[in-house]
Amino acid sequence: MEKWKCTVCGWVYDSAVGDPSNGINPGVKFEDLPGD
Repeated sequence: MEKWKCTVCGWVYDSAVGDPSNGINPGVKFEDLPGD
């Protein structure tokens, strides 16, 4: 899976984990994330 790191705040998005606290399930690619 892919990982993306924000160059401003350092937050890392790991598509294998998703972002459960924001309703993003595991397996969602970074480019498929909603814009908001």
